Amino acid sequence: MEIDLARVLARRLGIPRVRFLNERLFSTLLNPGPKDWDIALAEISVTAPRATRVDFSTPYLSADQGVLVRLGLARNPNRRPAHPAALRRARDDGKPARRQDDQAAS
Repeated sequence: MEIDLARVLARRLGIPRVRFLNERLFSTLLNPGPKDWDIALAEISVTAPRATRVDFSTPYLSADQGVLVRLGLARNPNRRPAHPAALRRARDDGKPARRQDDQAAS
């Protein structure tokens, strides 16, 4: 997807040639110092700390990512399993989602 996007951007900006580089270390994209590229297309999450080091475009991809759990995964005997719906309610602020049975009790 990034290659197609780079070509479309170049065409719209009137850039006659696009050269693709594979940056081995992600941190290099964000570290200060000279770069041998002008634009990075790497599905980079926009965060406030990163925005202090680089300029971001409007996001071009929204990913609704989840966690896969293998069927039949042995559970930890010292802990009750969470209901799968609780995983859908995990919060971005670092606080754990309430369990399904906890919600029914409140």
